[in-house]
Amino acid sequence: MIRGAIRVEDLVKVYKTKDTEVVALRGLSVEIGKGQIVSFMGPSGSGKTTLLNIVGGLDEPTAGRVYVDGVDITRMRGREIERYRLEKVGFIFQLFNLIPTLTAYENVELPLILGGKTSDEREARVGEILEQLGIAERASHFPDELSGGEKQRVAVGCALANDPSMILADEPTGELDTISAEKVMDIFLELTRQYEKTVLVATHDPRVARRTELIYLMEDGRIKSEYTPTEVPPMGRVEGIEVAVSDTEQSYVEWVKQRIQQLGEEARSLQERLKRDEIDADTFTQKYLEIREATNAMRSELVRLGIHVES
Repeated sequence: MIRGAIRVEDLVKVYKTKDTEVVALRGLSVEIGKGQIVSFMGPSGSGKTTLLNIVGGLDEPTAGRVYVDGVDITRMRGREIERYRLEKVGFIFQLFNLIPTLTAYENVELPLILGGKTSDEREARVGEILEQLGIAERASHFPDELSGGEKQRVAVGCALANDPSMILADEPTGELDTISAEKVMDIFLELTRQYEKTVLVATHDPRVARRTELIYLMEDGRIKSEYTPTEVPPMGRVEGIEVAVSDTEQSYVEWVKQRIQQLGEEARSLQERLKRDEIDADTFTQKYLEIREATNAMRSELVRLGIHVES
């Protein structure tokens, strides 16, 4: 019996090249209910993006099944999977994926054109979406004339255009400042509460994950643990007595600490690559800033949990 809006069973994904074989997913199973907003956290290479791509019909698994509303999408091919992506799924990416030569209005309109909507239907729908997202006055602006937060709202608009039942967001706040990221998460929460959209978010940022109903920690292509945000409360001291730490909380704390260590190793590796001229200065700067932002987010999470963080 297929109970959830999304049911993933024993999912395996192996990427093969001429000389190497990379296992991205290792028998992963998960069930997500209709109208839920959940997040998948984990380091780069843990399988978050691969999972979203398979659920969204952008990639095929090596083994396993994915059921969406009771239908096995892993058996779909050709026009059937194209129609699934167009009608059932809205994609939101970290780098927005907007067409630079189209205005905000035209970017949101494009999925409706592909969906065969009439001119009047498109005009009504795009106007409704831009108004709902608070960017109606930016309709005639091109992406390079918009702020990061405005670009992401347009990207959300594109995802919502054909009224899909599911939104897949891959690092949707990675390029945004804290205030803009909060606004985007507010939009996601509204989608689940008012419109019963099922939202899956892949993120490195625990501040984003805490806004979701259920958090899955991923590692090496598997779900290592799961918990609700309330299962990891601040763990300071109460009247001089150390607050008891549950196994779930301790597991999460250790994961955050390990992630900080991994980010430090990534930063050192990046510096070595720059010294060996394997990357240019612009690439180094971009990647280094991403690592620093992720590290700051993890350190902030430890502070929230009442854990001392050395500078």
